[in-house]
Amino acid sequence: MIKIEKNRLKKIIKDIPEEVGLFICYNGTEPVFFKITENLAKFIDYYLIADTEDEDLNQLREGYDTIEFIPSSDLFTCLLEEKLFFQKNRPVFNRLLKEYEYYSYLSVQWEHVAYLESSNDTLKENIYIGPFRDAFFVQDIIDTFADIYKLPSCEGENYPCEKLEAQLCAGFCMLGEEKDLQTVLVNYIISPNLAVLQDLKQRIQQSEDDLDFNSSDILQTQYKLISNYYRQLLFFFITRHLDYEDEHHGTPFSVKNGLVKSITLKNGYKEEFFKEDLPRTNELLAVNKDELNERWIIFRTLEEKKPDFIKEIFHKQFQLTLKEILNNIKTEEEK
Repeated sequence: MIKIEKNRLKKIIKDIPEEVGLFICYNGTEPVFFKITENLAKFIDYYLIADTEDEDLNQLREGYDTIEFIPSSDLFTCLLEEKLFFQKNRPVFNRLLKEYEYYSYLSVQWEHVAYLESSNDTLKENIYIGPFRDAFFVQDIIDTFADIYKLPSCEGENYPCEKLEAQLCAGFCMLGEEKDLQTVLVNYIISPNLAVLQDLKQRIQQSEDDLDFNSSDILQTQYKLISNYYRQLLFFFITRHLDYEDEHHGTPFSVKNGLVKSITLKNGYKEEFFKEDLPRTNELLAVNKDELNERWIIFRTLEEKKPDFIKEIFHKQFQLTLKEILNNIKTEEEK
């Protein structure tokens, strides 16, 4: 570990490694902020040095006098350290700097306009997917599927809108068949559909064969966006079903419902962390915002170490989860 006084940080920031690790800000001996990151230099600069108008960041910069950073071999090691740290400490700026506050969910329903929209919470009876770290990503997904396949991209609750007149939408609001729209949204939005990616590859190839490189560039950008979305959708289908025990660099741990449940210390004492996960049926593809980073670290670690385990869980849970969501929606419609 390396400890630095605040007044020296700007001078040595160029020497801080751009690698995985954690850093802790102290006021005297009291920890006031804790962060794990894939890039120590970048995030230390963001939180403590770079120009900002964020009042909470400015308060952090006024409220610490030394920083300690510790490079690490991987994010999972950092995650275990983070769990143990927060078991004993409640840094004031971790309560203020809620970076997940502006994460967004994709809200899906087929009863009325708007069928697809970005949402800051999961309070309605719609189906929710997410959260996604970038709120613009959710809108980009809606717009991309609208551009390629004429799926809904409603800008409000009034219909028909100008998009129908401009033939930018298939006009589901005028068809009156909810089942048709349900089938479309399930196959394109709620399910990771490899046929969509294959179709886009063919469109890209056709554009290049026609020497239409502008269309090819646009399609390649759209392909990357939808690929990214489907990877995250795969994650949401899987994360709540990750239950296993293992050890990491000699430290035994267990995972329950996609979150760290316990860590066994060197003295044999087992630290317990698990909290009960009780999602509503329409939240089966949605997790709490403050859990997202932990779930992704666990998922990515397993994806690297045990890819067959990940595939097995997806094949087992995909149809079960989808069926449960749709059965619940059907029950709500019949009330």
